[in-house]
Amino acid sequence: MIFKLSFLIYFCLLQIFCFSNNLNLKEGKDSNTESLIISENNNRLITENGYLELNMVYNKNNENFKLDFVYFDQDWFFFDSTKNFMFLFSDSNYQILQSKGKITYSGDGESIYFKAKGKIHIPTDFLNKIIDQKIYGLRINGKYKFKEYKIGIDKMQKRWKNMIYDLRKNNISL
Repeated sequence: MIFKLSFLIYFCLLQIFCFSNNLNLKEGKDSNTESLIISENNNRLITENGYLELNMVYNKNNENFKLDFVYFDQDWFFFDSTKNFMFLFSDSNYQILQSKGKITYSGDGESIYFKAKGKIHIPTDFLNKIIDQKIYGLRINGKYKFKEYKIGIDKMQKRWKNMIYDLRKNNISL
């Protein structure tokens, strides 16, 4: 138990001091559509056994936002629920985002780690809530179980706010 607690404290400190609160953006093209995109990197919520990465991506061609997510953990998790991502905001309401696209799963027989990747469309009302309200928690729902995240959400939301604000003010361009 002491090992798990010290391991958790280590990852929390690592997240606070080693992962930047500043935007880490890259420009590129969407591999499927060849659209111009701006994407952030390494926006992670760290757990004791892995992480959930939620990187905001802006598509310049259709002016839409998406979240690229990567779930990496020892706990196998299948995103087959109808309410994949539930964000609890300061108005005590959940905002639900669903992954409409294909989710890829990987894991080999030798490793104890599991990885799932996918994309989530972000509607405009969710973008406005990110700017206007505080996110208190995140719950991801799978086919057989769920996980809740609270640590690191402030940093994640701050990076999203900065990206949305800069794009809306045309401070970021392609």
